[in-house]
Amino acid sequence: MIPGVVMKELENAANMKKGGRLSHAGRRGYRALQEITTLKRTEGYQGLSVLVVGPTNPEQLHLSPDGLTIVNADSMIRDQFKSFLRGIDFRKGVFFLTMDKTNASLAAAEGLSSLRVQYPPRLRKGQELTMPREESILLARLVYELAVEFGTVRVTWEDHGPHHIDLEGGWIWKSMEHWEAWQLLASDLDPGFHKALNRYVDGSFDARRFVKEWQKLAEILSE
Repeated sequence: MIPGVVMKELENAANMKKGGRLSHAGRRGYRALQEITTLKRTEGYQGLSVLVVGPTNPEQLHLSPDGLTIVNADSMIRDQFKSFLRGIDFRKGVFFLTMDKTNASLAAAEGLSSLRVQYPPRLRKGQELTMPREESILLARLVYELAVEFGTVRVTWEDHGPHHIDLEGGWIWKSMEHWEAWQLLASDLDPGFHKALNRYVDGSFDARRFVKEWQKLAEILSE
């Protein structure tokens, strides 16, 4: 269940632009909307329903001077959550999730089962990313999240180079369909990119190798 006030906060964030492009807050706002859409549509989350409850009366919303946050949002979010609870017949296993320490404490004081989700450490430009050898992640997913966070990410590699490709996380004509498809914009690339692309197919293996091996097997079986 997502309180309507939260959706209003995401709307405010998604409308934040700078120089005609989405600002950092704007990209994060659209990324949150993308995540909600994924939860609602992905078959892997069968049995999960995403509900948006509670009104967002503009007269009740007091915006901060920068127009990004709602000053009285926390109390309204808890009120909408408690109003939702009064309309259902069960309480066990229902939790109030928030990344706000104060909001989590107040929710617990008001009798809610609150869980605070810790903020991940903020990435900084020039920071080195490492991960244990036993773990793995799709490189495209990592680059996508970096582009959402920083706007533009330059990927470089050495192969008689150096070579590079610049990837944009948000551009002027980017639509919600682009967000749903996890798409980035290649704003600048050099000739070495196409050579590297032939070696990197879907981040796992080159399917053309499988076709060649299948053709060899078909020839053997036909003899």
